[in-house]
Amino acid sequence: MTKISINTKIKAVEEYANGTASLTAIRSKYGISKLEFQICVGIYAKFGKQALLNPPKVTGDFRLNLVKWKQENLASISETCIHFAFRSPGSIFKWEALYNKQGRKLY
Repeated sequence: MTKISINTKIKAVEEYANGTASLTAIRSKYGISKLEFQICVGIYAKFGKQALLNPPKVTGDFRLNLVKWKQENLASISETCIHFAFRSPGSIFKWEALYNKQGRKLY
C-alpha cells in the first residue's frame, strides 16, 4: 500500500468539495482508501484545511478523552476521527481495545 501525502489528500478533498466528481471517482483517482477519504472529507468540512495539516497532539489525556467520547456517544471510528480531527482510525481501534482490557490505568 502506497502512502499518500497529506497534500495529495487535501487536493483530492478540495476537488471533491468543488463538486467536480463523486467521492468514489476522486478517491480512486488518487488511490485513497474509502475510509481514509471519508475521514479527510469530514475533517475538512467540520474544521477546514488547517485541521488536516495540523493534527492534534496525541497525549494520554487525548487518547482517554477520545475513547470515552466514542463509547459514550456510541460513535463509529470514522465519526470519532472526524469529531477529534484525527486521521488514524487504526490507532483508535487499538486504543479502545486496550482501554476495554486495561481501563483508565493505560493512560
